[in-house]
Amino acid sequence: MPNANRSNVYRTLVCFGINRVPQEKKQQASTFKEYEPGYLHIDVTYLPKLAGKKQYLFVAIDRATRVLYFEIYENKTAINAVEFLNNCKDFYPFTITHILTDNGLEFTDKFVTKDKQVSGKHKFDKLCSRSEIEHRLTQPVTPKNQWHGRARQWHD
Repeated sequence: MPNANRSNVYRTLVCFGINRVPQEKKQQASTFKEYEPGYLHIDVTYLPKLAGKKQYLFVAIDRATRVLYFEIYENKTAINAVEFLNNCKDFYPFTITHILTDNGLEFTDKFVTKDKQVSGKHKFDKLCSRSEIEHRLTQPVTPKNQWHGRARQWHD
């Protein structure tokens, strides 16, 4: 077809069904292991100032049942995180086995220590150990961590 114009080439390609560039296959998100009730995601966020007071919203959501529990505190401290976890233990009708949190100072001392390791001396970690709860931390600065987003998406 040395004398074929653009329109003729296009009609020929359409006729044979090869006129479109194949779409790239999107990588499917990995599926997560199913967990029994008791795997909590805990997060903290700032609330807008009301009457000049800064407040923080502590949120816990169970991975399996999606049951949500939250409290508002005036400070984002380890003491409040411990109190919140104790209240979560009273609120949820099942045993809490795992907790996933970010790397905030209210939950861990990982980035306070020189070697960037969890010391086990943090109040929240001590409570988890005493309560036989496995405390897991999200990867720093990775918003792709979908499961930690479960608690975060509720308050954003």
